[in-house]
Amino acid sequence: MVQPELEEPMTITAHASSVATYNRAATDAFGDYLRKIGSVSLLTAEDEVDLARRIEVGLFAEQRSEQGEVDPSLARELAWLAHDGRRAKNRFIESNLRLVVSIAK
Repeated sequence: MVQPELEEPMTITAHASSVATYNRAATDAFGDYLRKIGSVSLLTAEDEVDLARRIEVGLFAEQRSEQGEVDPSLARELAWLAHDGRRAKNRFIESNLRLVVSIAK
């Protein structure tokens, strides 16, 4: 039976260096995230209503387009409305994440 080769254990210094490198990368990634999310504006009440309406219309458009054959011009409009609904949903999510970060600070 062949025994698999075991890796040599890391020295304490090598392990500490590896952990420090990982921590630096994680800190940099978190800092990048905070900078990016900080550029997203918070929503007003009117923004929330508008985004919710667009999301709902987009979901309806997706459902309608999946129900069967539709006229090509209607299919294009439904596709556009569905896409706009997804964009509105993403904007809503980003703004809510921004709100969480602003509260956590």
